[in-house]
Amino acid sequence: YCLLDLGTAWTEWTQLPFVYALWQTSAGAERDAEIRALHALLLESRAFFHANAPQLACRHAIRYGLEPDRLLRYWRSLEYSLDQSMQDGLLHFFRLAAELGEAPAVPALRWISD
Repeated sequence: YCLLDLGTAWTEWTQLPFVYALWQTSAGAERDAEIRALHALLLESRAFFHANAPQLACRHAIRYGLEPDRLLRYWRSLEYSLDQSMQDGLLHFFRLAAELGEAPAVPALRWISD
């Protein structure tokens, strides 16, 4: 069988990073205060992870059938921010999905940034 790393294949094809996951909402500007509060909680959670990653890896590695060091290396290989190149990659993905009829037109996006 063939293994394919989607992130690597996407980057080789588009020269853009692949966004595996992101928090998004359809809430409008009238809910900005709530969205900013949620954003602050997500940043706090990310900071907690970075401050406690080794202990978290020890606690959760068995769930994934991995050694804690391997899980920690994997977690640390991930990017947890959405910089301009990541945004470009995400928008390109939306455009291609729309062209294929797999998604509606590229949505108008507003970013809450760090």
